[in-house]
Amino acid sequence: MTATTASLSHIDLHADAPAWLCRVRRFLRSPLFLLLLFGFFASCTAAFAYFDARDFLTPPLKFDVLGAFVGVVVVSLILILSDDVFDTTVPFLLFTVLVSSRYDSYGVFIEYAFMAIPFVAALIFHFVYYRGHFHIGKNFAPLLGVSLAVTLGGLGTITVKEYFNPATLYYVLGLGFGMLGLYCLLGAQRARKRDYDLRRMLLFGLYLAALYAVFFTLCFYAVRWVWMVDDLRIYGHLRLISIHQRNVYATFLLLGLPAPFYYAQKKGGWWHYGGALLIFLSLFLTGSRGGMLMGLLTLIACYVYALRRDRRHRVLLLAALGVGITGVLVALPALIKFFSFRFEGGFIKGDEPRVLLLQRAWGDFLSNPLFGTGIGYTGNADIYDPKKFAMNWYHMMIPQVVSGLGLLGVAAYSYLLGTRFSVMRRKSDPLARVLGLCYLGLLLMSQVNPGEFCPMPYTLIGVLIFLFLEDDVTPDGDCILNTPVARDTCALLSAGLWGGKPTLSATPDFIKIYDLSQRHMIFGTVSEGLSLLDEGEVALPLLLEWQGKTVTLLRQNAELAEVERELFAFLDAEGIPAAILKGSSVARLYPAPEMRVQGDIDCLVPPDKIDTVAGYLRAAGFSLCRKESDHQIVFTRGKFKIELHFAVSGIPEGAVGERLRTLLADTVQTAHRVRMGDYEIATPDPVHQALILLLHMQQHMREGGLGLRQVGDLALFLGKELDEGSAERLLPMLEENGLMTFFSLLSLLCVRHLGLSPDRVPWAANADPRVADALMEDFLVGGNFGQGAEEFAGSAIITKERAGGGNALTLALRNVAAKCREAWPISQKHGILLVFLVPFWVIRRIVRPRDRRRVRPMRMLRSAARRGKLYDSLGLFEPK
Repeated sequence: MTATTASLSHIDLHADAPAWLCRVRRFLRSPLFLLLLFGFFASCTAAFAYFDARDFLTPPLKFDVLGAFVGVVVVSLILILSDDVFDTTVPFLLFTVLVSSRYDSYGVFIEYAFMAIPFVAALIFHFVYYRGHFHIGKNFAPLLGVSLAVTLGGLGTITVKEYFNPATLYYVLGLGFGMLGLYCLLGAQRARKRDYDLRRMLLFGLYLAALYAVFFTLCFYAVRWVWMVDDLRIYGHLRLISIHQRNVYATFLLLGLPAPFYYAQKKGGWWHYGGALLIFLSLFLTGSRGGMLMGLLTLIACYVYALRRDRRHRVLLLAALGVGITGVLVALPALIKFFSFRFEGGFIKGDEPRVLLLQRAWGDFLSNPLFGTGIGYTGNADIYDPKKFAMNWYHMMIPQVVSGLGLLGVAAYSYLLGTRFSVMRRKSDPLARVLGLCYLGLLLMSQVNPGEFCPMPYTLIGVLIFLFLEDDVTPDGDCILNTPVARDTCALLSAGLWGGKPTLSATPDFIKIYDLSQRHMIFGTVSEGLSLLDEGEVALPLLLEWQGKTVTLLRQNAELAEVERELFAFLDAEGIPAAILKGSSVARLYPAPEMRVQGDIDCLVPPDKIDTVAGYLRAAGFSLCRKESDHQIVFTRGKFKIELHFAVSGIPEGAVGERLRTLLADTVQTAHRVRMGDYEIATPDPVHQALILLLHMQQHMREGGLGLRQVGDLALFLGKELDEGSAERLLPMLEENGLMTFFSLLSLLCVRHLGLSPDRVPWAANADPRVADALMEDFLVGGNFGQGAEEFAGSAIITKERAGGGNALTLALRNVAAKCREAWPISQKHGILLVFLVPFWVIRRIVRPRDRRRVRPMRMLRSAARRGKLYDSLGLFEPK
């Protein structure tokens, strides 16, 4: 969710770090430090290029290896000192550009393998000491599918020797379960508190890496200036000098090419278009044919992006396009001569390895169509002999998937790419779109180069891009809070609560408003808002259907009121103190109480009077439904239900729970009488009412989703009943018991979305509006008790008993085990039975759901993990 993502960045497991360490961490992620690191790496590259171009000189030391050593030390120190693993992202990208000049120098770096020991130790330390909470994101399932496809690739074809070759194992693990594990580790740390945007940080890193590749390219030509002078003297024109590892550097350039188009949109940032031009020209100077072709396609996509987004510089862009096309036409003869030596045999030669491998790919697929030939297959070594510790690639992504991994690989990568493009399509903000273009550059380059089949860094970069994007995607693909339907529904609800003509969008979709109001059980109050519109605004068929539903509501509420009147007549006759919880105790605050949807009657009575009241209910035709919990018993008669409470629900265990029980122990004694039509009921006093409403809301929020009906109740209570004196008594209680943050956020939510006057809730000024909007988004998606979102079904297994976060899967299993112990007491004595009862309970909820909403485990775990992080940020029952 878009709003939810903003709020989830407030969680910090190590907020108590000393001041000096906080300053060090800020410096390690500062632009100054990153630019200093860039300068050091660039110096190493320049020195290496100088001696490499003059092989008659013996360099005093290997400058690129020195830079690599420093890079490993820097990344290791960051892993130890910083609680944010993503502080290593930009240094890692710069490090990979640095060592790319030694892409095929396995023999050089294997001598320095000892450098990996402190790095691995720092990595383990970081993920253990700064561990986060396991996260099942949208890309988990596709990456799991890819892991299976890569691991099983070549089954039945590849030899044991080929499969268990160390290089093969590296690529199989790096592309498969190793990358899946890394995705989980990184996803677990994404929720840490930050004062920066992870997506912007990644884009900055890709931009800096591309500029580093530009520097390498220009440096390559600079140290060969003499050659260029000779070419000019001999041939009469300059000619391309194809750089070493040109495809590697072209991939970095393609990844960073879209970045300047984002920065150029900022005020005064037009000069970044010069950076885009520099990156694009460097693609041609590398001599990479794939870089030239895919760079042109990526540039077109970036240009379209800029024309749509950057209205400030649109004239400049169009002028630059005209100048560029004119310049290319004028310089075309010189350009042809410049590239003539690179393409003497044509852009593509018929006898080059890629063409021959493409011709052989179909036969390789037919040899094992299900699992392909496998990653480590060496049967094509006669066409292409790879460098040390590299694979016998097809050098094209589609043939690599089809022939190397078979139909299983086709299905897995189609699922992965489909998921990624789904995420890209659903995102609308400029930053997300430009990161999508960065991935597009990588994907295009992968069609003519190993690309995404190289775990480090390219596969990891792809994973990072979508790891940072996926959490913004809601179950239905959009942020419902920002849709006209949600805004119009809230406007009509606000009008129904407070009066006044609602202000709606230009073309309100009343059918969708009707559906949303039903999911939130607010159609009665919303219909009050509709009555304030001009005649004819709502189509007659829909208006008649809506009126029919409200008539049914009025009849049901009247019948329920009669049951409540009879109950209080008995209670008064017997002298039994009682109080109505929720229901009519808040409905009386509505301008039209009979239009509030009522579900049942929640009546709190002293524990020693439960049997007396239960006897009356049996005599009145009610039957005991079941003992739902340790705070109530439930009676039913036809469509009516009475929940007979002997304690307030939603109270947690522990010291906070004991304090709340003490505060609420005198609820029925302090209740006051109010009139409901022709009879009276008892309702809790404002302080008790506030506590009861908050406990009820947090309980249902974490069980399966909270609807706007309960939010409207709170808004009216705050606006009409909670006076200044009661608030002064209430706020310290909330602070002491960890409910103040929740109360403040709900108050601000009512101000921002339901028309509550901010003067009534001055404490709301301290609440974070982003988190308040995130809660509103969560409520809108979930609906009344989670009926609006299929993903919420079963999620209470994680969110209800979630205390300070935790692994979603572990929480689910632990809480299912608790439910099994409650349902089958014998398992409390014989714990081994849980091995069988837990999966039985899960399967039963999947196959035969109680509320007819089928539990879909992966969706439920993803949704609950995301929502759980939001709920953790509320600090519920965590006293300050």
